[in-house]
Amino acid sequence: DEDNDGTEDGLVTADGGGVLQRAGAVVNFKNTIIAGNFDGGATSHPDCSGTLNSQGHNLVSNTAGCSFDSGTGDLTGFPPELGPLTNYGGPTETHALLPLSPAIDAGNPGMPGTGGETCLADDQRRVARPLDGNGNSTAECDIGAYEADEADPVIDTDLDGVSDAEDNCPTTPNPDQSDSDNDGVGNACETPVDLRAIKLSSFLIRRGARLTYAIGVVNLGPTAVTGVTATDALPPGTTFVRARTNLGSCTQAASIVTCDVGTLPRNRTASILIDVTVTAARGTVLQNTVVVSSDIPDPRPGNNSATARTRVW
Repeated sequence: DEDNDGTEDGLVTADGGGVLQRAGAVVNFKNTIIAGNFDGGATSHPDCSGTLNSQGHNLVSNTAGCSFDSGTGDLTGFPPELGPLTNYGGPTETHALLPLSPAIDAGNPGMPGTGGETCLADDQRRVARPLDGNGNSTAECDIGAYEADEADPVIDTDLDGVSDAEDNCPTTPNPDQSDSDNDGVGNACETPVDLRAIKLSSFLIRRGARLTYAIGVVNLGPTAVTGVTATDALPPGTTFVRARTNLGSCTQAASIVTCDVGTLPRNRTASILIDVTVTAARGTVLQNTVVVSSDIPDPRPGNNSATARTRVW
């Protein structure tokens, strides 16, 4: 039997990602959410498979692959509008009901805990039922394992399925919660980055002479950018001499010069000079490219690299 249950985000390699009724078995369920599951079988029975016996007031999002006679108060084809699996209190993690969930106040209207088809007396967190989850001044049991309270709702401002309390960018939808620099602020809410690379060198150089590559890293964005790095792969036919920068420091390993600029303020330019000795044969065209990056990916990467070419004579 399933009673005030919440089956969600299941993944199996056979039919019935949420519930599977095997031959001869009886599956009764009431006041239960079955939603958001997947299966890897030859046919798609994501939430349930087989014949189930509804005892009323259930929410089943996808009935493909299963059948049951709808009981009183059953809801099918609706998304459950659940928050992420996390600790909302109690001994175990749960999926909270978000404010627009159709499961709120949709359970059996009888007094919870009195038997029959009524809800259990407490939810999974040991919170006593019923509570007024939709603010209509009538406390009724919710479908599923979580009893929502209109006085203390789980808020999801951007409707991305992640509650504001857990969302690293609560005002912009970002269900994947990407956070490239691990600063607790999601990429969707980070200030846009716009770095530009500039590269200059002599057009002609004598074999055996010293050549200087002048690099500029410009912050064109609206705020300071952290973790700014310039990486320069020296071309064959050159020997590294030294590198220096007005911001941060530079290191060299084999033919790679890396300059860690650090934080680059708005409208500031980091200036980098790299000296090499030219060993290439006369007539060679030396091609050198610098690439700049930062903690947050630049949404306009087209100006993140620059190339200079020098002919040896």
